[in-house]
Amino acid sequence: GNAGSGWVGETAARPATDTPTINIVECTGADLYTNPQVTQWALDDIKFDAAAWLASEVGIEMAQRIQSKIVAGNGTNSPLGFLAAPQALTSDSAGRAFGTIQYRKTGQAAALPVTTSDTINLLIDTTHDLAQRYRDEAVWLMGTLTLSTLRKCKDADGRPILLDSMVTGQPATLLGYPVYEISDMPDIAANALPIAFGKAYAGLGDVTG
Repeated sequence: GNAGSGWVGETAARPATDTPTINIVECTGADLYTNPQVTQWALDDIKFDAAAWLASEVGIEMAQRIQSKIVAGNGTNSPLGFLAAPQALTSDSAGRAFGTIQYRKTGQAAALPVTTSDTINLLIDTTHDLAQRYRDEAVWLMGTLTLSTLRKCKDADGRPILLDSMVTGQPATLLGYPVYEISDMPDIAANALPIAFGKAYAGLGDVTG
């Protein structure tokens, strides 16, 4: 990002502008494998489609392992999770280092802010920490207990801040953005990062924010 630009008249000179900075992003290479075994006798004798069932179970297992590593993987023979990235309070405009995740404090040692209004304000500030060009497709990620806590939060008029979708299969929304329950996200606790907000490009695997 940060390509330079400027306005000039029709016949005015066009001096060189700033060039975007190029950074190397190295992805950890590793294979996620599965090697289940079943006898031909079982495949022939079992009274249901054992091969299809086994394929389904393997798919569930691999999806869970991928999700876990994308959230908090340490990068050893697996992806480096976004929660394992360096973290800072510094905003983009204040010059946060490339590859560092910005976070906000709740003001409490192991809890959300004391009042619901402060919680809402914190979440609003979090959304606007993210650059405007990323917010169009941004999502919230949180674990079960955190989601349960936010479901109980209501504004001054008694309206829940987390709204369930009226359409089957569509996620609930928080401040207008979809909420996805991710079991690998940490619960609300001291020094934890229980809520993430960012833009997912091709699924959970690419979250910016």
